[in-house]
Amino acid sequence: QITTHPCINLDEKSFFNQEAHTYILKLSPFQSGEEYLQSLSSKLRAEVRKGIKQELTIKEVKDENDLKTYFDFVNKNRQGNNIHTISEEHFKLSWKIFSSEKLVRYFLIYKDGEPMASQGVNVSHNGFTLVQTSTSKRSYELKLKSNDVMQYLMVELAIKENMDYVDWGGTQPGSTDPKMISIDKFKAKWGGQIVSYPVYMKGY
Repeated sequence: QITTHPCINLDEKSFFNQEAHTYILKLSPFQSGEEYLQSLSSKLRAEVRKGIKQELTIKEVKDENDLKTYFDFVNKNRQGNNIHTISEEHFKLSWKIFSSEKLVRYFLIYKDGEPMASQGVNVSHNGFTLVQTSTSKRSYELKLKSNDVMQYLMVELAIKENMDYVDWGGTQPGSTDPKMISIDKFKAKWGGQIVSYPVYMKGY
């Protein structure tokens, strides 16, 4: 739901409405992570269980040393995928401001002490929005299920913390870009439904 000041008509002030989409999973049907896991396809359940057996461990960022590890991991993978890197100063400042209220949380999946996957979580309106999902090349080389385990653990954590939903942070239905098709396919397999909402953009 979009709420604006009653004196402002966005359409009359040179704003235009650009529809956006995302995958949202409502958590009310699930009492545990295991119940959620049972709702997934047999193939995906097997992938998650395989990943758990690979002795992957998850750690939440709690201090500046953890944050440095997370930041370096994310930026290294962004560089490898030709995505612009994040400013370290801005990153640290935003974490310092928002993490104290648990509005922003960061997680890493490790194998034998080496980070294999990352996940950022924005917490608002009693839900998780997943951002900064990243998996290392090393994880693929070792044929680890790091990202599958991460997604499952995020949903399990949201259920444990009595969240209402998990949002996979955007989708582009109908895209012809092979990369976006692959990303959307990954997000779709976790059981969320596509939700559309308006985003007002300023026209100049």
